[in-house]
Amino acid sequence: MKTEFQIGGETAAAEWSRDGDLVTMRLLERELKVEILRWEPPFFSVRHCGHRIHGAFYRNADFVDVHLPKGNFRIRFPKAARGGKAAAHAGGLSSPMPGKVVKVFVKAGEAVKKGDLLMMLEAMKMEHKILSPQDGKVKKILFQEGERVGQDSELLEIGE
Repeated sequence: MKTEFQIGGETAAAEWSRDGDLVTMRLLERELKVEILRWEPPFFSVRHCGHRIHGAFYRNADFVDVHLPKGNFRIRFPKAARGGKAAAHAGGLSSPMPGKVVKVFVKAGEAVKKGDLLMMLEAMKMEHKILSPQDGKVKKILFQEGERVGQDSELLEIGE
């Protein structure tokens, strides 16, 4: 997958792939290999060059903010991968406020009817139901259980 990193105002293109717990990234003409040790969104631990690194990430529709002991950075998604505003108006569903995905009730490819319960969010100690606005098929699920979402983050896409 191709993506852009924004670190301290500078933008760099990167390409990465994942094979199980091993992530390989090509960034600034360097290849980095990282082993995922713990993945409990928003928290994670990885091993790189024999060092354990602990961090957290917070996902939005357009980017992910990553917080590490030695600094923070933002990962931006390519426009083709995130769909942009046009996708939100063509069957995308957005979160009404920042929160955490408690439960996903559907799978990609599943047929849904208008009013079906798709996802449950927890925000401000309250549960918020995400209901299907139309009949159709679930095209993409962009967040999984346990992940944090920002306000207006696209959660999933419903298509014809």
